[in-house]
Amino acid sequence: MIPATPTGPTTFAEAARTVLTQAGAPLHYRDITQRALSAGLLQTTGATPAETLNARVAVDIQRHGEKSMFVRLKPGVFGLAAWGLQPEPAPELSARGTHLPTWTALRGFLTAVDGKPRENLTALRVAIRALRGEGKDFTQPDAWLHKELDGEAKAMGLALWTVSGKTLNPRYVAECASLASRCDLVEEGDDGVLRCTPSGKGFLSEPQGLVTRHLDAAEGVARVLALVAQFGPARAGELLGPYTEWCAKQTGLRSEATVRVSLGSRLGNLAERGLVLRNGQAYGVTPAGLSWLEQEAQALVEDDSPEDQDELFELIREINEQQQRIRERIRAAVSSMHHTAFEHLIKRLLDAMGYFDVEVTPPSGDRGIDVVGRIKVGITPVTEVIQAKRQQGNVGRPVLDALRGSLHRWSAQRGTIITTASFSKGARDAAFEKGTYALQLIDGEELVNLLVQHQIGLKEQAVKLWRFDPEPFASPSGVGAGEGQDDE
Repeated sequence: MIPATPTGPTTFAEAARTVLTQAGAPLHYRDITQRALSAGLLQTTGATPAETLNARVAVDIQRHGEKSMFVRLKPGVFGLAAWGLQPEPAPELSARGTHLPTWTALRGFLTAVDGKPRENLTALRVAIRALRGEGKDFTQPDAWLHKELDGEAKAMGLALWTVSGKTLNPRYVAECASLASRCDLVEEGDDGVLRCTPSGKGFLSEPQGLVTRHLDAAEGVARVLALVAQFGPARAGELLGPYTEWCAKQTGLRSEATVRVSLGSRLGNLAERGLVLRNGQAYGVTPAGLSWLEQEAQALVEDDSPEDQDELFELIREINEQQQRIRERIRAAVSSMHHTAFEHLIKRLLDAMGYFDVEVTPPSGDRGIDVVGRIKVGITPVTEVIQAKRQQGNVGRPVLDALRGSLHRWSAQRGTIITTASFSKGARDAAFEKGTYALQLIDGEELVNLLVQHQIGLKEQAVKLWRFDPEPFASPSGVGAGEGQDDE
């Protein structure tokens, strides 16, 4: 009998081992969980203890490989390695879709199409293909859905747009439809109606659940997160090399263009979930991203031992914390600068960003313009005027109106306001007001991002990372345990 009261704290993995030992035969993880709960082996307030147990056992197998106490015999069914059973072959990763939607958009798609005839979705896709041939602008779904579509195509498009919280532009519905089909998240019944499969329902009901983790692995999202953790903060171009190498081994993607698009869409997926953070053009892993990698036992360096992985995770966490402290020091230094020094800092930043003929205007007669520079837009050089606002309170709309009024005095085609604070909602709404010059707004957070990106106010220092190499300590081939030892 399984003891009704455990003698001490019991983990999910320990509970699973106890239940399997008592059963003497493989069990599905839901059956293992039910037996563990009934016997009092688990104390949990979680809503999905079965999914948690399944994940913990899967992590043990993934982290320890052949040394794990468990084997997976088929989806959801586990046994003990000591029984000598043949484990299920490890699934091959593929990153099959070049364009990958965000999981928020995919959940909106599944919710919107569930219970709808497939012909409605087909009608929408046909209508969109026709509009693409006419070169329509798809950037504003609220406009073109009402103006360009009608009937079932319009109804389907509006459902996708609204149900997804306006995260799924119906123009890109094909990406979600393809992913949902190949990953068995939705199926068509004999009546022609689309319905979510059990996997699709699991994806909707448990955003951090098993189906999401499987999608992350199968579509290469997990590998991209591991690369960001290992090499970040880094631009997409700096991640492209190692991602290309991985794609060559695990996917059918070969051309640089398709690999680049694949990487970009996966970075967007991770950023939307808060697992990576984009600062300017650079991507860095967040604490939530590191936690996700550790929970999934996702290797940062694929041939590392568990001990090496644990050390690397800890090192990355410490580096992230140190970088955040440096960002805070930069932010504090900028906020305490003299206004003239702040204007010269902006000049230095523009120089680093590729502007030319950059000048700080004289204190008198500048008419609200602090820095003037030129930048090539395409092949055409244009003049840009910048107002530098070192202040505590938000910048309001009157500042934007004054800057627009000064553009013609400098024969400028572009205007930018850079502040150490932020912008009011009215200012942000007015930045792209129709019928007038669009203005670029850079708040304090984005300013720090740009300074860090262009290494103004920081210095990079390389350090050596030691990694243990067990090869020199291995016994020569053919030498057994205890052989070759010196005599006493």
